[in-house]
Amino acid sequence: MTQKQLERFLLFLNIICLLLILNIKFFHLSLVNVDFTAETIKTANDIIYNLATSIIASYIFYVINIQIVSYYREKKTQKLISGYLSDILQQINIGQAYLRERYFENIDFKTLKLSNFDNLHTLKNNDEIAFSYERKNELGNTIACSTGTFTELDLFIEEKKLVRKNIDIIFSFPYAISLDYDLVRLLYKIQSCYFYIGISNIKDGIKYSNFEKHFFEHYENIKELEKIINSKSTLLRFKEFNLIQRAKSMCRFLNR
Repeated sequence: MTQKQLERFLLFLNIICLLLILNIKFFHLSLVNVDFTAETIKTANDIIYNLATSIIASYIFYVINIQIVSYYREKKTQKLISGYLSDILQQINIGQAYLRERYFENIDFKTLKLSNFDNLHTLKNNDEIAFSYERKNELGNTIACSTGTFTELDLFIEEKKLVRKNIDIIFSFPYAISLDYDLVRLLYKIQSCYFYIGISNIKDGIKYSNFEKHFFEHYENIKELEKIINSKSTLLRFKEFNLIQRAKSMCRFLNR
C-alpha cells in the first residue's frame, strides 16, 4: 500500500466513523434488521461511538504529528533544492538558446518534434562557437556571458557536468529522496540519460546512429521537469491548506 493509498483509506475510514457518530447522536437509524433490546442497542451504540471517536482522535493525531510535520519537512527540503533545480534549468536553457540560434530558428522547444533533430547526428568539436547569452547570477541580476573558446561539444559537456553536480547535491540533502517520486525519478533519468553518455564518448571519436533520438528525449525530460517544478509549489500550498483545514474540522467536531 502506497502512502497516498494509506491516506485515502484513513480518510474513508474517518468519514464512516463520522457518519456512525452522527447516526448514533442524531438520526438513530437502524443499520441492521435485527430485533435487539433497548439495552443491547444502547451498549452497542456506546461501543461503536467510543471506537469511532478513538479512530477520529487517532487520525487527528496522525494529521498533526505525521502529515503536517512531513509537509513542513518537505517544504523546507523543497526550498533547499529549488535553487539547484533552477540552476539545472538555467544551464540547459543555454544549450537550448544555442540550438535555437544555430539549428532551430523560430521553433519553440515546447513544440519540438523528433523530426526536428534529423540533422543532429553528432556535435562539432573543431571550431569555437563564440556564443553569447544572458543568465541570472546569485543575486537575480541578468548578466551577459559568452562560451569563449568552447566548441559545440564543450558547451554540452559543461552542461552535463553542472547538471549532474546539481543533481548530486540535491540527492545529498536529507529527505530529498522522499520528496516526490516523479521528481526523483526524472532527476535520475536526466542524470543517466543516453544523451549525456553519448557526448562524453563523442570526444573520443565515437558516433551514435540514434544520437538525434537521445537528443530529443533529453529535451522531453526537461519539459517534464519544468512542469513538475511549476506544479510543485502550487501543490504544496494546496496541501498545507488542506491538512490544516482537515485537522481544524475534526477538532471542532470532537469538541461538540
